[in-house]
Amino acid sequence: MSTKSAVTLPEGLASDSEAIGVFREPILAGPPPVAVYSFTINSIQIVEPRSTFEDTDYVSLSVVVGSNPPTTAPVKSMGNLGKGIYQVYLTVPNVPVGSDDAVSFTYSVLNSGYSSDIVEQAAEKAIAAAVSKVGQLALQDLLAGETGGLSSILSVVGPAAIGWLTSEALGFLFPNCDGTVAGADHAYTGAQLAQQTANGNAISVTEYHKGTNSADLCGPTSEYYVTWQISTQTPAPARGSGSAPGGGGTAGNDNPPHRTD
Repeated sequence: MSTKSAVTLPEGLASDSEAIGVFREPILAGPPPVAVYSFTINSIQIVEPRSTFEDTDYVSLSVVVGSNPPTTAPVKSMGNLGKGIYQVYLTVPNVPVGSDDAVSFTYSVLNSGYSSDIVEQAAEKAIAAAVSKVGQLALQDLLAGETGGLSSILSVVGPAAIGWLTSEALGFLFPNCDGTVAGADHAYTGAQLAQQTANGNAISVTEYHKGTNSADLCGPTSEYYVTWQISTQTPAPARGSGSAPGGGGTAGNDNPPHRTD
């Protein structure tokens, strides 16, 4: 006849099954959820150009997640633009962001009469370097527990932004009426993005940019508006050219002529 050996239970447990539960492997939490976002410059509006009549504009955009290398969109050549509203549709799509990540993006609008090849190559490098600096600042703020609440980690618009590209950052001088006319830096946590884009919503913002003084015989101090968007879907490009009260906008030109003013 066999006998059942006695089991000494930890104090406070009434059965073998409870004792078994105490010694189970703990269930580990999975990695933070990841969502995929698109960062887009939708349009620019020129209220006052930097030049006398028209600016030759280039739009640049770059995004960085954490300490990863930045992802930079090809610089968009907009051609010669007077007062009006112009569709840009410059986007960095499919950016994965974890809820605990810091994600930063920087954009710039540059008026330049240099050849498009020179401007595009310089602006692409400069905006990537700029967003890397913004990303470092965002990480420092995140590690210090400064997240800006529910809105964003940081937001700088105008000449104080790192994205307001200087001649030093670009590697060439600003002759005549050349110069940056818009620039901004923004950073979010993944949790902030997830909250603000829940249920298919998008973050859509229009920012005002008052420019810096230009040379004599140029136009008045430039005034631009830039509309940008962050969403979980890649927005479709708008059809047709923009317009503004009192005068129509014209479609961008991929190969603008050299401007001398």
